[in-house]
Amino acid sequence: MTKLKQFIEENNNKNIHIAGFSSAEGSAILEFLIMSGFKNLTLHDSQSEENLFTSFQETHKELGTDELKTKYEKLKNLPYKTYFQENYLEGIENADLIFVSQAWYKYSSNDKMKGLQGKIPFINMTNLYLELSPCKIIGITGTNGKSSTAKLISDMYSASNFTSYFAGNDRLNRQVLDKLHLMKEDEYLILEMSNRQLMSVSSSPNIAVYTNLTPDHFDDHGSIENYYAVKQNLIHFQKPNDLAIINLDDSVILGFAKLTPAKKLYYSLHHDLEKEKIEGAYLKDNIICLNIKGRVTEIINKDELSLKGSHNLSNAMTAILASYHEEIPVATIVETLKAHKGLRYRNQFVKTIRGIHYYNDLNSTVPEATIAAMSTFEEKDIFLILGGEDKGLDYSKLAQYIVERGRTKVILLPGTGTDKILRELHKENASKETIILKECLDDAVIYADTSGKPEDIVLLSPACAYFFSRYTRLVTHGDESWLDVISQ
Repeated sequence: MTKLKQFIEENNNKNIHIAGFSSAEGSAILEFLIMSGFKNLTLHDSQSEENLFTSFQETHKELGTDELKTKYEKLKNLPYKTYFQENYLEGIENADLIFVSQAWYKYSSNDKMKGLQGKIPFINMTNLYLELSPCKIIGITGTNGKSSTAKLISDMYSASNFTSYFAGNDRLNRQVLDKLHLMKEDEYLILEMSNRQLMSVSSSPNIAVYTNLTPDHFDDHGSIENYYAVKQNLIHFQKPNDLAIINLDDSVILGFAKLTPAKKLYYSLHHDLEKEKIEGAYLKDNIICLNIKGRVTEIINKDELSLKGSHNLSNAMTAILASYHEEIPVATIVETLKAHKGLRYRNQFVKTIRGIHYYNDLNSTVPEATIAAMSTFEEKDIFLILGGEDKGLDYSKLAQYIVERGRTKVILLPGTGTDKILRELHKENASKETIILKECLDDAVIYADTSGKPEDIVLLSPACAYFFSRYTRLVTHGDESWLDVISQ
């Protein structure tokens, strides 16, 4: 009996509740349960019934207009007991199983459920993937680069002869829970795994990939130690025949290596793995090389990568290792590296207006990610638009980088994180002329447009939390809408 059939048989008659059923994760779980024949379902959503479509629309950006309406109508007319805003979570204490999203604990409307932990099993989408998929699972985590790396690995597998499935956390990715019934043992499931997803896992992926770790998510974990401990779960349950891909240049991740019995492959921008007799990927004479079983294989010159910058070089190395280990041909790997276009909102080129180049790096919500984005424009003058709310991060290195780099005008929008950045810039004696305070994104863009010159870079890279929801119209008006204020 497959793990999926066993799960269905053991739970089909239980009283199952789904909290947040209109969300991306909640609706994916609901669709999976219905496909699996579950009927004793109770649905909860903190939205009012009147606002349900708006909520559904906001969390399902991957759907086209017609598909969105079709799925919503199906969701709205399901024959299950449903509780909305005023009666949210009514009767949930009587559940045998509760399905939740990865960030359920962050919302005060869910406080009632916190008292049920330990009394009633809680299950999320990631638990279902890890526990029920028969595929070989590749899991990717890190503070920065996990989305980009996961998508790059997925592209390599898609270009190969293997059948693969991809479940990422980008707003435009579709989940694949509805494909669990189709998955086979000789196929691959590629999972991007956030800190929140790793908090409740009891198994690890067959291939565990780490990008990097820097302080983040103090709002979720309270301390950097707790954050790192959660990230260890990626390898905590691995077995000897599994694989861990380790960043040799990251001291924290390097320390994790001893925690798994799995085989290890390493990657580094600074070590010669052949000389040091370490298996993995490294850079030599600008060429990404592999040292595997005492044999060196040249893969690609770094200048041939479609995406530039040291962070993209590291991402490429991890994807190469995750693919080469599973015998994807080098030619397929190289072709993918040359063609890969990167992710939306990750140093994404938007357009050129009057010679000024505009880039959207909206997903960079930590200072290290903003530094990485800036580093790809080494010889250019940058107008850097950033700011937002604080989540307990240290902005001293970002301020130091900005001042040492020079050729940067810092355009700051209001927020508690902005206040910390401003203090750090003053500590670094940043000149007053390089710091510009604006109240809204439109004003920031207008300033850059009127002050810039041809070949300058305008980089939207917040380095803080909640910039997306506070300052942009991108969700409803499209990727270029932040430039609409410029007369073209």
